[in-house]
Amino acid sequence: MGFPCGKYVKVMVPLWLPTMVEAGDVDKRFATAEALAAVGAMSAATIDRYLQPARHQMRLRGISTTTPAPVLRNSIGLSKAGDASATAPGVIEADTVAHCGPTLVGEFVRTLTMTDMVTGWTENQSIRNNASRWIVHSAGELARRFPFPLRVFDSDNGSEFINHRVSAWLQQHDIEQTRSVSND
Repeated sequence: MGFPCGKYVKVMVPLWLPTMVEAGDVDKRFATAEALAAVGAMSAATIDRYLQPARHQMRLRGISTTTPAPVLRNSIGLSKAGDASATAPGVIEADTVAHCGPTLVGEFVRTLTMTDMVTGWTENQSIRNNASRWIVHSAGELARRFPFPLRVFDSDNGSEFINHRVSAWLQQHDIEQTRSVSND
């Protein structure tokens, strides 16, 4: 159910449990009136404590499958604040946003945002995580939505952009790759 916190589970238990029992999704040993009443009476903090081992076991590990090598990072041009502004469309700034709230635990959606620096044209696409396969796939989808060809792909120093797979995709499409120094 997406790892909701105990406060949300507490509110949803009266809706979820009867439906789950009716659908046969609750083991018959636990579908007794006493067990269901005990779950319904749990506090949000107790629910969180009971779910902690399961959340830990199902925690995502290694979301990104890429680690930027120093050689690759050093081979990509650096854009600086004092550089001349672009005058022709096709100079793209790209970044990802994690829609995770205050924690990176559990599954959540991310968005890849690409903005043309001359026209302000912006395209967004949801991605599963920052793995290079999703970045390349979504960057290709977004590139087709722009009404002009991409010439320069500028990103931050994140490993989701500074990796061999993204670099190869950009070279294949004859797009110059640059990176900006992040102020984060």
